[in-house]
Amino acid sequence: METLRSTLDGAAWTAQDSSYAESIFAWNVSTNHPAEVVVDAANEQDVQRSVAWASQRGMSVSTQATGHGQHRTCAGMLVRTRSLKSVVVDPEKRTARVGAGCQWADVLQAAAPYGLGAMSGSAPHVGMVGYTLGGGVGLMLRKHGLAVDMVRSARVVLADGSVVEASRTQDADLFWALMGGGGAFGVVTEMEIELVPVGDFYGGAAFWDVAHAPQVFERYAAWSAALPEEATTSLHVMNFPPVPFIPEPLRGRSMVYITAAIVGAGDRAESLVQELRGWPGHEFDSFRPMPYTESGSVHSDPVDPLPFRGGGALLHRVDATSLAQVLEAFGEPQASPHLMLQIRALGGAASRNDTGPMSPLRQAGGVVYMLGLALPDLIEPAKAHEAAFMAGLGDNLARRGPLNWVGENDTPADRYRNVYADEDWSRLVRVKNQVDPQNVFRHASVGLVLAEIGG
Repeated sequence: METLRSTLDGAAWTAQDSSYAESIFAWNVSTNHPAEVVVDAANEQDVQRSVAWASQRGMSVSTQATGHGQHRTCAGMLVRTRSLKSVVVDPEKRTARVGAGCQWADVLQAAAPYGLGAMSGSAPHVGMVGYTLGGGVGLMLRKHGLAVDMVRSARVVLADGSVVEASRTQDADLFWALMGGGGAFGVVTEMEIELVPVGDFYGGAAFWDVAHAPQVFERYAAWSAALPEEATTSLHVMNFPPVPFIPEPLRGRSMVYITAAIVGAGDRAESLVQELRGWPGHEFDSFRPMPYTESGSVHSDPVDPLPFRGGGALLHRVDATSLAQVLEAFGEPQASPHLMLQIRALGGAASRNDTGPMSPLRQAGGVVYMLGLALPDLIEPAKAHEAAFMAGLGDNLARRGPLNWVGENDTPADRYRNVYADEDWSRLVRVKNQVDPQNVFRHASVGLVLAEIGG
């Protein structure tokens, strides 16, 4: 350890150090990362030195930036990249070079003075790199595609400590694998991404009591199908806890709500959501023009750390019949051990692009996801409810996933395998064996599967 520490500009800890407990903290507080060695990298060179040191000793390596993306417990070395926080925007080229420690909020703030935005998701406080390596199902996917579609290049520290800059023209197989294949191929220290104009962004959510859920689900199918690609929408059922930080109109209630994020529609944006206000039972909504830096308010995802578990799946269709089936499979919302059911409609530009091993997601009609608190008395009921829900989707269930939403903690390895089409999986394994034959990065996606169930 002293040899490692002497080479670092950052810091390294073991369980004997006072900073260790804080260093293995994850945003999802139902898990932690009890690694033998934790490195807080100050720069890319620290990442190189740490990975090489671990690899030479047969030690596995995991990474963490914001604490959102490393869902499985990990052994060996944990490399934290949170200090790699640089964002350099080129407004003429509409690009940004973004360090691995950045949250999406950092990117949005840097791009905003130029009227630009990025392929961020519903929660700007998550890490840009982990989100992107999982594909990136964001607020502008129907207009511009997935987050991976906007990546120009990625700097990657490989298992031997060397660095490559992968792109569509250089180390192209590695680049392809990274763009939706997860963190099993190396440590991404920086990405260059394309930015898009978002000068007239408009968004928000409309709410109904859950008693109106069947009618809202049915109407949503027709309404969302008729929207232009400027609009990306989702449908939710939520059991809001009776706690002080929940706004009074929602506190302790079960609600159904629709979100919409609209970019580039100008004055037409208001008219696209006006219909929702006339639906029976509509109580209120939050639709408004806003700077894209405030786009997190569209979904209002939790910011503070909490213990949670969830699981997602791809749907073939998001039509009235299919949505009725989803709601029936979920059951009585108030009796559910899950807090939330969410359906995100896909399509548009996301379905036409071909970056990375993302074909199942691009071919799907939607993503469905359930989220619950990982409290001791809820875990087993939630597992049973999730299994019954997935079975209830019948032939509309395309497959489990996508990668960012495949699950947390106790998710079986074969579920990670089934995120990918067979042809893409075979290619991912080939790339993995080329760049990391010893499976140093074995706690994420392809590496996890190879470690637990073989090739």
